[in-house]
Order: sequence, then structure tokens, then C-alpha cells
Amino acid sequence: MAYDRYLAICYPLRYSSLMNMSSARLSLSSWLGGFLAFSLLTFLTSRLTFCGLNVINHFLCDIDSCLALSCSDIWPMELATFLVSIIVVVAFCVVTLVSYIYILSSILRIQSAHGQKKASAHLSVVTIWYGSTMFLYVKPSAPNSLDLNKLVNTFTTVVTPLLNPFIYTLRNKEVKQALRQAFQKK
Repeated sequence: MAYDRYLAICYPLRYSSLMNMSSARLSLSSWLGGFLAFSLLTFLTSRLTFCGLNVINHFLCDIDSCLALSCSDIWPMELATFLVSIIVVVAFCVVTLVSYIYILSSILRIQSAHGQKKASAHLSVVTIWYGSTMFLYVKPSAPNSLDLNKLVNTFTTVVTPLLNPFIYTLRNKEVKQALRQAFQKK
């Protein structure tokens, strides 16, 4: 998405041709990278032994909540999770950050208040998502923080997707007009 926004803002006339050339490669690399990263974690999790309570202290099956249930040595799994998280989350955060640096420099050159407002709204959603994801995964394990992880996971799974319609569709003039008409009828 950051690359898409980068091309749309920095190269608007060449956007279609550049995106057509790279969209399949971006999709394939994302799917393959995600599959490989989480296949490793799934394999390591399947080798753990679980005993005692079988109730996951979370509203989704997160890796920390699964590790808290294990009665075997989880240090290798924690290390693998930490390393995969650093590679995946931080690497993509750096790519996104570099992309947004180029976007912001292009927008500041345009000197358009509307363009600056659009970029800052999108950047706030990206910041919330990356901030909460880094807090959840790029840290040493702390089994006592499962309640805090649930709260932070709420931002990643609920708040960020809830903000997306406001940021992406409510900027559209037709959507705003349709909402005004719907509220005026009531």
C-alpha cells in the first residue's frame, strides 16, 4: 500500500504502467514471505508440549497466549518469534517509512493543503498499526503482559480497520454527499 501511494503521489502520470509491472511481484513476494515466516513459527509451535489448562487467555490465537500454555522450554520459540518479528515488522516498517518520506517531500513541494491533509490522515493509521504491531511482536516475551497484549491487539484488529473507512471513503465527495442526503432524510 505504501508503494502504491508512493507511485500515485510521486509519479501520477506513470502510475498505471509502473503499478501494472510490479503489482504481481509485490503480491507474490508478500504471500511467499508471509507463508515462509509463519510456517517456521507454526512448525516450532507444533513441537511444543502443552499441559494443564487448555484455555487461551486471549480473544484470538496469538503466539504469546499459546506460549503461555506450553509446559516445555519456550526459549527457542521466543527467539524465533522475536527474530521473525524483527525481520518482518521492522523491515516493512522501514520500507513504509522510506516511502512516506518520499511522499511527504513530494506533497510539501506541491504545497497543497488538501494533499497534506490526505497524507497525514493515512499516515496516522499506518502509525497506529505499526506502533501496536511493534509493541506486540518486537519485544522479549513477557507472559504476564497478556492482558496488555489484548488491549494493544484491539488497536491492530479493531481500531485500525475502523478508521480506514473514515480516511479513505469519507474524503470522497460523492460519499459525503450521499451521507448528507441520508442524514437529511432522517
